[in-house]
Amino acid sequence: MKIDHLESFYHVVQQGGFSAAAEYLGVSKGLVSRHVRSLETTLNAKLLHRTTRVVNLTEAGQHLYQHAIQIFSLAKEAEQVVQDLTQEASGILRFTAPITLGERVLGDLLPPFWEQCPQVKVETNFTSKAFKIVDGDQDIALRAYDTLPENVVAKSVGQLRNTVVASPDYVQRMGAPHSPIELHQHPCILFKHVERGSHWLFESADTKEIVSVNGPLSVSQYSTARHMALTGFGIANLPYYQVEQDIQQGRLEALLTDTRTYSHDLYILHASHLYLPKKLRLFKELLSEWFTQNRRYLMED
Repeated sequence: MKIDHLESFYHVVQQGGFSAAAEYLGVSKGLVSRHVRSLETTLNAKLLHRTTRVVNLTEAGQHLYQHAIQIFSLAKEAEQVVQDLTQEASGILRFTAPITLGERVLGDLLPPFWEQCPQVKVETNFTSKAFKIVDGDQDIALRAYDTLPENVVAKSVGQLRNTVVASPDYVQRMGAPHSPIELHQHPCILFKHVERGSHWLFESADTKEIVSVNGPLSVSQYSTARHMALTGFGIANLPYYQVEQDIQQGRLEALLTDTRTYSHDLYILHASHLYLPKKLRLFKELLSEWFTQNRRYLMED
């Protein structure tokens, strides 16, 4: 079996077709097709069901593809090991995180990162969308989860600290709740598609309670909830990193400060590697260290 034939087959499956594989490899579609036919002849097995629009794996093709994944993964790992030993880390590092948290972290991370990896370009994708890290679209993620995805390496950072807030104007008009149960008397800004969107958990020295809150507005983004709280619409329960400056500058007031509330467990995630590339290893270390130095964004132990 020729490795370049196997590589063409692997990328036909990865890219979803012969034309896309040829474009990815920088060769002609005819060459890719000849490689796959030659591979099928060598193995005496049909590997792909071909139609005008779709390429599907046969049973034999599925088994070969699983082995090809391991082979090219090992090849990439071997290349990375040698590069890390013989030259400066280079290439691209793709980092995804929630928008405000990613922006808060990035400015502190990049100077020490580039001091040690000056040849690495960093691409950010700050969004509420949680990418599948194992698909290779992103190299490292900072994400809050109730249930971790499968097939990733996850380092726990801690529990994201939340803060219940309202604008000074709202507090002047409607008053402030003195206990979590009094939230029933206030319009709260809810989160749709989130388990705790309308059930807020509160902890104090000796009690823990879940309060069901109500309000006419449900949102999908923390930034929307923050904006509506700033306008005096109602009470929001937001990660502290979202509203830290608003509280410090008097645009929002922190409520129920004798209790603690949180949203999710926060993790640093990346795909499993036999050998963790230097650029990924360093970025992960700096992320973890950042939260060690900024514990105010996390629940106290």
